[in-house]
Amino acid sequence: MRRRNYMKVILRKNDSATSLLLFVYNSYFNFYQKDTIKLSSLLEIMKAFGKSESATRMSLSRTVK
Repeated sequence: MRRRNYMKVILRKNDSATSLLLFVYNSYFNFYQKDTIKLSSLLEIMKAFGKSESATRMSLSRTVK
């Protein structure tokens, strides 16, 4: 039986989609050693944290400036 490790994520601000996006990307990169994430997968992950598609897209635009 494979044991999984879980990490608790605490978002300091109510509107912290950009911080969450960077955390998700960094975690994904460290786990899979890939620097790309499908948009549909990213939207699904962000939705699990209560972030809407528009908030995710806005965060993406902020991180690439």
